[in-house]
Amino acid sequence: MEALVTDSQTGQTLFAALDRQPGSKDLDKLTDPLSGAKEAFKWWAERFRMTLGQ
Repeated sequence: MEALVTDSQTGQTLFAALDRQPGSKDLDKLTDPLSGAKEAFKWWAERFRMTLGQ
């Protein structure tokens, strides 16, 4: 996951982040090949929410 947040008026970078969340090897992938990606995005959304203090 990569994130870059910039000021919309000045274009100045406010913060950047780089990290990775590996997918799992669950059997869910047999029915939904994107299940690992979906879980990673859910994990990142929660982590981002916690970082912002919401």
